[in-house]
Amino acid sequence: MAFQIPDPSSLLSLSIFQTSLTKILMPISLLILTLWLSPLPQCQAENTPPVLNLKIALIKGTRLQVTEDTPIQSLLGLLEVEDLDKGPEGKVLCRSESNYVGLAEKGPNFYMVQLENHLDREISPLVDVVFLCTDNGAPPLSQKAVFSIEVIDVNDNKPRFTQEMYVFSMVENNDLDTFVGMVKAIDADMGENAEVSYFLEDENGKTPMNFKIDEKTGSIMCTASIDRESTPEIILYVYSEDHGIPPLHDEATIKIEIIDTNDNIPVIISKNFSIEEELNPMSFIGTIKAVDKDTGPNGEIVYSLVFGENGQPIPPFIVDSDGDIYAAVPLDRERRDEYTIQVSATDSGPQPLSTKANITIFVLDVNDNRPTILFPKDIDDFDDLGMAVNDSNSVIIDWYSPDKSKVVSKVYAVDEDIKENGRIFYSIESINSQPINDDSLFDINKDTGQIFIRRFVKSSDDPVQVLSILVYDGGVPSLNVTVSLNVTLDVDFSALTSPPPTTSTQTGMSQKGPRDSASTVTFGFLSLLCSSFIFMIYFVI
Repeated sequence: MAFQIPDPSSLLSLSIFQTSLTKILMPISLLILTLWLSPLPQCQAENTPPVLNLKIALIKGTRLQVTEDTPIQSLLGLLEVEDLDKGPEGKVLCRSESNYVGLAEKGPNFYMVQLENHLDREISPLVDVVFLCTDNGAPPLSQKAVFSIEVIDVNDNKPRFTQEMYVFSMVENNDLDTFVGMVKAIDADMGENAEVSYFLEDENGKTPMNFKIDEKTGSIMCTASIDRESTPEIILYVYSEDHGIPPLHDEATIKIEIIDTNDNIPVIISKNFSIEEELNPMSFIGTIKAVDKDTGPNGEIVYSLVFGENGQPIPPFIVDSDGDIYAAVPLDRERRDEYTIQVSATDSGPQPLSTKANITIFVLDVNDNRPTILFPKDIDDFDDLGMAVNDSNSVIIDWYSPDKSKVVSKVYAVDEDIKENGRIFYSIESINSQPINDDSLFDINKDTGQIFIRRFVKSSDDPVQVLSILVYDGGVPSLNVTVSLNVTLDVDFSALTSPPPTTSTQTGMSQKGPRDSASTVTFGFLSLLCSSFIFMIYFVI
């Protein structure tokens, strides 16, 4: 039986087939082949199998090249079937055994070969197609038509990075062009569609200043020395781009962690501390603070007390490795109110760095000293023969009226404490064992310790007044001491009258003792006699 090649005009008359040939199939010379497929063994001499006439554009033998983006229902060729049997036995039914290519019957024993599912070169680069045609004879006879589709790649896959984020690390103070890491993007396409180039951007969308990437290999290099203390972490964005038309892209994030080196010396920032005096041994004073810009062991600081240099005495303090300062013994501010110690701070890096600093410790006052009375003294002074040479707690006055310009005596006292703890106050607690009241003869200035007569001396007053004086400080609680002062009234009590003789003595005029007052009275009496005598002589004349 001869092969029949259809008239090309009848093939071209199919507009859909013409569109398929011009838009889908490769731009090569088409060779329209009529495949003569050997019939299956005949069961009966008078029963003949169908003859298949498959018309497709083939290349490389029995392979049809189709791009993977070819639309569904695109026309790939024609299938004509002929069976020489007559009647019902000559009716032929054809079907496709492929998931991608199907047959659409357009007339008796005439089919269109068309694409029924999307092609994906990355999944199935080669698709085998089998058409099976069976007649209606007894027994039925079948014939097969077989060909392959070579799926041609299109740029439908972007170059995907192997990771969404790449984390690299590098040591600070690095050399120039230090290798940081490598990124990789994989494109499932082939040829130029799978060729990838790489680009870097910083967080501002600009080409980074200190990093570069090899466009072909994805290798990242650092082009400058990095300081971890100023830039502990760097974020970059990497882009991949294939060489297809149009090109496809992908993006990933790069985090570069800068590893610390021990390149910073600790800096001590604590300079002054204070502690109250007279505290128990090992009393806590404070904690030294130092900073180290490094991290990890490079930034972990150990403290110690520096002593014994240049013959300096060992200070009464202890500094532990954490920087805590303790007073080794109770401190006495009155002996020393300030200490300067030297401490060191050393980091724990592989090559430790250290610094030293002077720290001042101020001893704060507490009210631990009673006032000391300098005058009056409760014990008299004696000479070598045991004779009293100074009555150190006695005074003698010879006036009897109150006068703020005349000071009976002054109590002198000192206190070794400072501020309120060292401020001294005075008060008279009793006179001749009698509590102070409004009729008491003496008063004392609370702040100065000056003692004054507060009223006129009475004839009933004792000639010796024993004042019990309390001297106390302003601390909390207050500390005090008591001293006695003997005041002897050297006046003529027999000449004292009650009430007081004149008002002038109350107005700050010159005041005199009892003897001086009596002389004044006698002088006035003689003056009166003389005046009377002169008047009588004048009258006689």
